[in-house]
Amino acid sequence: MNWEAIDPYLSLRYVPGPKTLFQDITKLMPGHYLLYKEERSRSKATGMSRFERKRMGETICRRSSKRS
Repeated sequence: MNWEAIDPYLSLRYVPGPKTLFQDITKLMPGHYLLYKEERSRSKATGMSRFERKRMGETICRRSSKRS
């Protein structure tokens, strides 16, 4: 439990980012994407092109979509 987030939650009825009610868990902020590589994750601000990210060897996690 993240006790620092309780006051904003009770006052505002939500926890402003990047904090959450859970200790050591943060929100993914607008304009950022999540990188997951070798069982580690981190977020980065967008701004690099897809080509630049691929050249750097970064894996971008995406939801797979089913088509019927």
